[in-house]
Amino acid sequence: MNIVLKNSMYLVFMQMCNYAIPLITLPYLTRCLGFYQYGVLNTAINIILYIILVIDFGFNLSATREISQKKNNFVAVSKIFTDVIFAKIILFFGVLVFTFLILKLIPDYQDVTRLVYFMLPQVLSSILFPLWLYQGYEKIGYAAFINVLGKCITIPLLLIFVQNSKDVTNAAIILSWSSLVPLLIYYIRSNLPRTKFYTSRCRFKYLNRTLANALVVFIGSIAVNLYTLSTPLVLSIVSDFDQVGYFVAADKIRAAFIGVFLIVGQAIYPRASALYNEDIIAYNKFVISIIFYQIIVCTFSAIAFYYFMPEVAPIILSQNKLNVEELSVIIKLMSPMIILIPLSVILANCVLLPQRKNKQYALVPIITVIIHMSYSIILCEKLGALGASYAILLTEIISCALLAYFTFKDRLIQLNPAR
Repeated sequence: MNIVLKNSMYLVFMQMCNYAIPLITLPYLTRCLGFYQYGVLNTAINIILYIILVIDFGFNLSATREISQKKNNFVAVSKIFTDVIFAKIILFFGVLVFTFLILKLIPDYQDVTRLVYFMLPQVLSSILFPLWLYQGYEKIGYAAFINVLGKCITIPLLLIFVQNSKDVTNAAIILSWSSLVPLLIYYIRSNLPRTKFYTSRCRFKYLNRTLANALVVFIGSIAVNLYTLSTPLVLSIVSDFDQVGYFVAADKIRAAFIGVFLIVGQAIYPRASALYNEDIIAYNKFVISIIFYQIIVCTFSAIAFYYFMPEVAPIILSQNKLNVEELSVIIKLMSPMIILIPLSVILANCVLLPQRKNKQYALVPIITVIIHMSYSIILCEKLGALGASYAILLTEIISCALLAYFTFKDRLIQLNPAR
């Protein structure tokens, strides 16, 4: 089987489980915790995801690219491994201090801060589990399996230890500590060539170089996630935790639907990067075919989501206090994102990054996040969860349009390329 197809299938399976499992537990958690505590829980989760975003610092793409080009050189791969792990550890201490200083300044975040403390093991897993190493070697199957195993463990634990709104701490511990399962399995039994950790490379000169290589990817990632992850945080500040719970519940349904398409883009990135260096003609054919099939599949998926999900979502959420009409509008607003977001990911990760268009890659999310913050706060304050949905949709349209503009302006995709 073609290695790209094989890796894509593994990642699709992992992503389906990653989104299906939260979707399975979603009605249970919203019913047991209520939308308020569910909103508190997801605010804490988003803060943890921000910490992880800073710690990852774009290494999932930059380190993947380096390893995919040097995977036959044990010493080179070990040096990359050492540099990335060391950089993550340094970033962890810096972002942790900054995060808790900020949380101290928000009086309504006492419950959130307490949950963040309990969820820190998830950050440890992010530091030490080298998903980028699996991606660079194009051996995703094992990583997919152990990640899914960790997710599956959460289902019986949530059913046993989460019974009412007072069990929100139990839910936070279960959802975060489960990420330690793949980490433990990796260090006990791994199917990758064992890498050596060079303590001699734990120096700031190597740290600076490692961060510099990933800086552009990090700028792009932090900007993109600033307008996606920040929306629940904005809602929690200008509105209330009920609206956070309401928005996040609807967004999880959208994320479950779109997640499969996003992970395919992640799976094909190493192949796109390698093809661009090896055969520009094959690279162009590869990217064009991916975009073509993605648009077709996502368009049909978006139409199905628009018409059927408003009927299914109230059943999934199983809450008597649901405003079904408002939920229906939110879901319909999210349906175009099923086309826009995967297309943006492909244009960014498989077109701009392999061709070293770092300036454009970083510029697009910076522009969109500035624009997004200008209207998202107002919309969230005035319309709550509905306003958050309007803001995200508008931002995704702008982001995709900018990526398409840079792609065609610089002729980054060509039907008849010349070397």
